[in-house]
Amino acid sequence: MCTVCRELESIGRRVGNLIVPQGAVAQSGRASAWHAEGRAFEPRQLHTFRVWCDTFRSVGYVLGGLVAAEGSFCTAKTGKQYADGTPRLRFVFTVKMISADRPLLEALREFLGTGNLLDERQRGTWQPTSSFTINSFKRHHAATIPFAEQYLLPSQKRQQFEAWCESMRLYEQTHGVKQGRSRCSVENCTDFVRGRGLCRRHYYRATGY
Repeated sequence: MCTVCRELESIGRRVGNLIVPQGAVAQSGRASAWHAEGRAFEPRQLHTFRVWCDTFRSVGYVLGGLVAAEGSFCTAKTGKQYADGTPRLRFVFTVKMISADRPLLEALREFLGTGNLLDERQRGTWQPTSSFTINSFKRHHAATIPFAEQYLLPSQKRQQFEAWCESMRLYEQTHGVKQGRSRCSVENCTDFVRGRGLCRRHYYRATGY
């Protein structure tokens, strides 16, 4: 689940906890300001929140349609190799359009919360273009994959995405690609590694400094 979806669920839980019977009043001085004044949380406020969520999902499907029409999921060689001679690959999600439609790419970047925008100058009779790109394994798992799984409807582009996603999964398994900072190797410890596969606390215990 992406960070946006987690935040929406968190907001939903907080909103649900605020709902009280009509006319209820505060019972202690620690109640929130609106509650302390004796005002109930109006059902229409929750309705507004749900409408906003529906709008959010609608925007997601619109952007999913944009990806289905103009996006691509591909792999590219980095020019480097592993010790066994196999090439290192970069997995790329990109959407490229004429620069006149750049606001659509900006909307996609805002919706995903990540990605790079690049503008290319006009060449000959070709119109200037803009492209949105994500090529990080970590960002693919945090944004690209959750977005495509939820908002990319059945289509040829969806099939391309699923094949690309499976290829990336096998590549990560084969070459041990890391998706972010490593966790401490000590059982049940979830802190990030400082050195020697250990977090700061366990590193200090092992080395004394």
